Amino acid sequence: MTTQTTYSNENKTLVNPAEFYLRSQSNPISRKAIESDLEKFAKVNGYERWQDIDWSTVEVDQIQSFVNGIVARGTPTTAKRALTTLRGVAKQAFLLGYIPNDKFNQIKSLQLNYDLMYDGSNRSMNPLDNDKVKKMIEACWKDSKTSGSRDAALIALAAATGVSCQELLSVRVGDVQETENGCEITFNTPNGKSTILVENDVAYALKKWLSVRGKDGDYLFCALKRNGVDTSKSILPPAAYQVLSKRAKEAGVGDVTWYEIRRLGGRKVSEIDNSEASQDMFNIGQSM
Repeated sequence: MTTQTTYSNENKTLVNPAEFYLRSQSNPISRKAIESDLEKFAKVNGYERWQDIDWSTVEVDQIQSFVNGIVARGTPTTAKRALTTLRGVAKQAFLLGYIPNDKFNQIKSLQLNYDLMYDGSNRSMNPLDNDKVKKMIEACWKDSKTSGSRDAALIALAAATGVSCQELLSVRVGDVQETENGCEITFNTPNGKSTILVENDVAYALKKWLSVRGKDGDYLFCALKRNGVDTSKSILPPAAYQVLSKRAKEAGVGDVTWYEIRRLGGRKVSEIDNSEASQDMFNIGQSM
């Protein structure tokens, strides 16, 4: 007897709608392709496995950005299959009562943006670059709420280091050491602990967030509450995705995914040890 994957949401135990969709596919080749699509979607959004995804929190923009990212890499056929997969899972999520009818209809109506195809030089027509990240960070600075400082540090550090969403969100405040030259941050990676040094504008954003957050408690990128911060809880991957989506929209730079942020970083934190990850990447520190 097979045990169905479950996840918790508001003290309820829920059956994963992705498994319902998978079991509806009789062709083993199709099932393998669907699992591949789900695994990639999970990784992009900061989950270790597709079985861990809480589909009740998945936003329409997450799906649109994911499939558009596949198109932009020059594989529209794969993007079409992935969109079909995610529509199928959304249908199961709707039937199981995890998402409302209006969200399901929005997902059903999603279309691929073929204008994002690579040009002849095999480069994206609208790639993420330091200038666009700078605009996103500037949008954060314009937000006087606590989330503005937090989001600026989150985006700057993600773009400078290329770490995964999960690695970044698992950083504790005790993993950050301020130095004369910037900040040293220790990340927990699949290959063990790695420490990197960030300087100048990236360190500026991080120190500014620490001055707002405070240096006590647990998680660096903690949850927010009405009267301040809840340092015992990290923000979750779907919320981190929403940070990118919100700040990209405010900056007018189009869709931005964690895949693009990591790619801009240029190297995974597991490949860095006691090295410098950034200089004046975004030219934000001295002018803000």
